[in-house]
Amino acid sequence: MINSQEFKKYPELFTSTTLAHAKIKKIQEMINSKEFKEYPELFTSQTLAHAKIEEIQKMVHSEEFKKYPELFASEVIAHAKIENIQKIINSKEFKEHSELFTSETLARTKIKEIQEMIHSEEFKKYPELFTSTTLAHAKIKEIQKMINSQEFKEHPELFTSETLARGNIKEIQEMINSQEFKKYPELFTSQTLAHAKIKDIQDMINSEEFKKYPNLFTSTTLAHGNIKEIQEIINSEEFKKYPKLFTSQTLAHAKIKDIQKLLQMPYWNDIRYKDLLTSSVA
Repeated sequence: MINSQEFKKYPELFTSTTLAHAKIKKIQEMINSKEFKEYPELFTSQTLAHAKIEEIQKMVHSEEFKKYPELFASEVIAHAKIENIQKIINSKEFKEHSELFTSETLARTKIKEIQEMIHSEEFKKYPELFTSTTLAHAKIKEIQKMINSQEFKEHPELFTSETLARGNIKEIQEMINSQEFKKYPELFTSQTLAHAKIKDIQDMINSEEFKKYPNLFTSTTLAHGNIKEIQEIINSEEFKKYPKLFTSQTLAHAKIKDIQKLLQMPYWNDIRYKDLLTSSVA
């Protein structure tokens, strides 16, 4: 693979995922195809890793592609089958709720699951909680457990389409019934419920770093951060030298190695660029 002409010409298409899942013969068929020449934007490392040229050709030459090209992203090409897409696009549900159907929906779900959701009592009662993301990632049984729970009745504001799509009722119950929730309710938002685990939250809230720098811990930090990464950041020389660069967003999404590489760049020693050194850079 690495010694191929395709790799030399399109190195950006070859990632660890491509190397792990694709075969060079299949990649060559894709890259040398008419479809690749006409729609290069549809071919990513994910496409090369998971799709087959025969499937791609069926999609690109289908009536559905001609009619709704915006629904066919590289994600769809990589993961979906034309038969499933046709069932979705030709369904009554698509005609009545077209706004719920995106490339993400086509790539991640099946018509049977979509129909179960749209015809459920929960959909009729709370249509605002059902978005294309919900349809793409959730299962109706999980949604029913959430909406029929005591936690939903007591804290409906914490349940959004993101919670339904990404959350798990067991995890949510553990969070809402925890001591941490009682003590710091402001840190628990729909984002926290959707993405965090109670054990990780407890590790953060019971840490020395939380005691010293509570202002750096927000619902975003709890939702996306990792205590080990946070400790490495806060105990770093960079944190001591540039404390203003570190916000809750930094703790939630950044890694200390990336921050260190960034701060080692020669530009920051130049007075012309000093004002650009803000938390948005880190």
